[in-house]
Amino acid sequence: EKNASAVLHAAIDHAASLGLGIALLWSEIDSLYRSLGFDQAGEESLLVLNQDVLAQALSNTPVRRELTTANAGPADWPEIERLRGFRTCQLELDPGELSRTRSIPDLAVRVARDAHGIQGFAMRGKGDDLGEVIHEWGGDVSAALLCCRELLDESEPFNELFLMAPVARDALAWSLRKAGSHVVRQSLGFMRVVSPEALAADLSQLLPDTKGLTITRRPSQPGEPDLLDLQSSLGNCTVPQSTLLESLFGSGRRPGRTPISAPLTNALGESNLAHLPLPFFVSGLESI
Repeated sequence: EKNASAVLHAAIDHAASLGLGIALLWSEIDSLYRSLGFDQAGEESLLVLNQDVLAQALSNTPVRRELTTANAGPADWPEIERLRGFRTCQLELDPGELSRTRSIPDLAVRVARDAHGIQGFAMRGKGDDLGEVIHEWGGDVSAALLCCRELLDESEPFNELFLMAPVARDALAWSLRKAGSHVVRQSLGFMRVVSPEALAADLSQLLPDTKGLTITRRPSQPGEPDLLDLQSSLGNCTVPQSTLLESLFGSGRRPGRTPISAPLTNALGESNLAHLPLPFFVSGLESI
């Protein structure tokens, strides 16, 4: 734990030196990261996939009889990248960037092909963080569903997997929702303000009425919540870091719009409430 803390402190200092406002990480080690000043914030949506859901989705979707599934080989990656390019994504990957992920340990990639070539694919796992999550897919819906079923069959002892649910209406996600898949909402990850000055500059650009906003961190003792002082032309306030982060990015613990604390409106203003939470979206290898 001592070594982990030292590494994380170095990463935080490096992020601050780059002028980054917030550090974000994924982990289940709550005690370690909270002791280092991180709070859970943001909201992540996952669709639950099990055999019943996939069977229903496939029965609702015309499946080409000639489709067969297999592990992706090195020669398949250009076509996988091409099919992914047709999907609605928040961030486009550079050519070859997706292909470079094939060396990641524990990454499972299935393709469905017919006589004309690959028609769909699905990708599960990236190390420990996404071992039970299908985070990339593309191509024909029926082909992608077959790949998802293969990944589920090969993921024992798990009886279910999760699909990262995109903000936009995606054809695969929509077919799973119609088949009865339910959404699990949880906190996106652990966040910490690493450079209050950089965060204030970013918010001044994102929120129309916060020009001149400044944010400073109050000194705190171990075990005490981090407090941030916000001041703008509208007013000032002091709030815990967790309150600011949940107001900006939402909270998986409270699905839906997170109420903005009354003190925070003094510095951000009532007119900015319509812009919160900020559209902070994470999906698959776009962000990992």
